[in-house]
Amino acid sequence: MSIQEATLDLENKGKVFVKGINNSEGTLDSNGSGKSATTSESLLWVLTGETNKDAKTINNRRIKGGVAKVTLDFKIDDNEFTITRINDTNKTLQIIKNGKDITGNTYTKSKDILDKELGFLNKTVLTSIIILGQGLEDRFSKLKPSERKGMLEGLVGMDSLLNSIGTILDNAEERINKGITESNLKITEQNAIINTSKQIIDNSKVSKVITEEEYQDNLNKYNELDGKIKELQSKLKNNEEDIKKKLVEKDEFNKKIIESTNNMNSKNSIILNYNNKYKNIENNIKSLQSQLDSAEKSECPLCHQHLSDDELKNHLKEEINKNNDELNKLTKEINVDNIKKEINDIQSTINEYNSSLNSIQDNINKINSNSNDINKELNEVNTNYSQYKTLIDEYNKYKAEENSLEQVKKEAKTKIDNANKELSIWNTSLQKYNKDRDISKFFRNNVSRKFRNFLLEGVFGYINERLIYYSSKLFDNYSVRLENNGNNIDIVIKTDGFDLDFKDLSGGEQRRVDMIIQCSLRDLARNQRGLSCNMLVLDEVFDYLDALGIETMVQFIEEEIKGVNTMFITTHQKDINIDFDSMIEVTKGVDKISTVKVY
Repeated sequence: MSIQEATLDLENKGKVFVKGINNSEGTLDSNGSGKSATTSESLLWVLTGETNKDAKTINNRRIKGGVAKVTLDFKIDDNEFTITRINDTNKTLQIIKNGKDITGNTYTKSKDILDKELGFLNKTVLTSIIILGQGLEDRFSKLKPSERKGMLEGLVGMDSLLNSIGTILDNAEERINKGITESNLKITEQNAIINTSKQIIDNSKVSKVITEEEYQDNLNKYNELDGKIKELQSKLKNNEEDIKKKLVEKDEFNKKIIESTNNMNSKNSIILNYNNKYKNIENNIKSLQSQLDSAEKSECPLCHQHLSDDELKNHLKEEINKNNDELNKLTKEINVDNIKKEINDIQSTINEYNSSLNSIQDNINKINSNSNDINKELNEVNTNYSQYKTLIDEYNKYKAEENSLEQVKKEAKTKIDNANKELSIWNTSLQKYNKDRDISKFFRNNVSRKFRNFLLEGVFGYINERLIYYSSKLFDNYSVRLENNGNNIDIVIKTDGFDLDFKDLSGGEQRRVDMIIQCSLRDLARNQRGLSCNMLVLDEVFDYLDALGIETMVQFIEEEIKGVNTMFITTHQKDINIDFDSMIEVTKGVDKISTVKVY
């Protein structure tokens, strides 16, 4: 605004007199010097972005390129804050909490964060518990009667309470709607289970193949044929075993025949060899004998006289004798008759073996013939057996399906029972949620009217008690009260049996009523909402007061305003009988720029 630059320590300063000097305009003494901008306006703007008079331009227009910037260090409960607001081309808002920068990445997000952290420090609260003054545009007495209720509600946090209740109702309604949706869904699911299970029961039917009596009769025949099949299969198996044994016997006789034949052939070979040798020797003897005969008859071819060659004859005779000896030796060595007899015996044995083989083969043929007969009978029995087995298998399949369907029916009935139980639970749940929804609607429809009025009744009781108390300190015969008149709140001053309206009072009386109301509102915020501050700004509260009125007001301030370690008193009144601990002097120069000095 008009301040160039200033740094103020707001804590533990006692009473601080804020003095103004306007050297820029000769017709003014202190007005317009920048006293309010130094205290109340800067506090309002840095915390809320608003000024008392809702000024649109807060930059110092006399400083080229200048911007408005306010940094406030303060503590709320156990949290330390540093808020910096700059009115530049981008608009800057920085928030530091307990040494940590929690500023948003945009101005709008920073505003949201500040509102979340310090939303209760709105303009109404600040101008009720920290800044008291007649120059405030939205002081209680200047508000329209219809606007005063909103201010009281804001001071006691009624909007916050109602918003909290609204949030509770919203959450409750969300929970109720979810519960109703879930209940309806579960009811639909359970009904679907019931309907599906009933259809399963209705459709769980299977056609009967044969009667129980027919099944039992077929089963008896089936078992009888099964026994017959096993009997025939056992006979076939026995035949197979017998054939195997006979084949073994046959193999053994064949081996014996082969052995005997080999033996007989061997003996025949001996006889053959004997005969060959015997014949060869005989032939030699005949040849030698012939030569001998020739030798004995030999004569001269010419004269035909007998010739004698004894050596040749003797030699031939010796050779004939040798061959006869060999022949004798051969006949002695080999008894042909015995061998022939052995051959005959072997042949007899072979014949016996062949006879046994033929007998074995006859037995095998008989067994095979018997097996063929058995197989024919077995085929006939198997044909009948298959027919009965098919009927029995179909019946067993029917029984299995019937048992399975019975299990399905049982399970379906169990599902129906369980679904009916669940259905009962969810129907009860739905009824409860519908009842809760009706209750919620009732609260929703009544909380904004009846509940607000109910809460305000308590507020009126408390604030009127404070108004009466403070009235006794600043007036002799006036008692200030607030009256709830529908949507309006009227300020009523009772005196000597009749009522006065605020606008009927003089300027000085109005200042005292404003002070009474402001102190009562401050008590209301402190006691009903827990809002209090160790600093107070009194901005032009002595206007329209004469010397006695100022003295009364000063005494009232010193006695009644407690818990404050720094009190800024801004006034253009010069003669005020208050002991100040320090003074702030705000001087507006001829260049329309104000400077601040602290004494």
